[in-house]
Amino acid sequence: MFDWVYSLQYFFPEIVVSAFAILVGMLVYVKIFWLRTFAKFTSVDFITTIMIGSILASTIILKDVSILQWLGAIWSVLIFQRLLTYVFNNSKSYKNIISNTPVFLYKDGKFQQDAFRDTHASMDILMEKLRQHNIHSMQQVSHIIFETTWNISILYSDTHKPVEPEILKGVL
Repeated sequence: MFDWVYSLQYFFPEIVVSAFAILVGMLVYVKIFWLRTFAKFTSVDFITTIMIGSILASTIILKDVSILQWLGAIWSVLIFQRLLTYVFNNSKSYKNIISNTPVFLYKDGKFQQDAFRDTHASMDILMEKLRQHNIHSMQQVSHIIFETTWNISILYSDTHKPVEPEILKGVL
């Protein structure tokens, strides 16, 4: 009945050693692949971060996953991330296939209901974001954009400095 309590005593040292080895290994990987390792610029970056977390957890917890298998799996994921990023930055057709396009949720003083429907965005979550940005009135807001990284960008109204067109380039 309490096998899980007793089995932990034999498994615990392996968990501690694995966790330490993986921490050191990840520090080396981050040094090699630099900050892009956990960036969230594109959907590929986001998925890479999820995959790395899954691999890390599996390696620490599962007895049958070795540190060498972990090294190979993480190395492969990061190499694929680097390759896909290179292709993404150099191929417009790949970028169009893989990437989403940022979408206006609010512009010209109006919420874009079609955009809410198409992106499955929630007005409740958007209002939470507005509160987090200390927005007291929609008059303070010029544009709200649902970014390709699943973040919400809020551009403030400033009658003295309108938003430059380059900032809004590519937003639907």
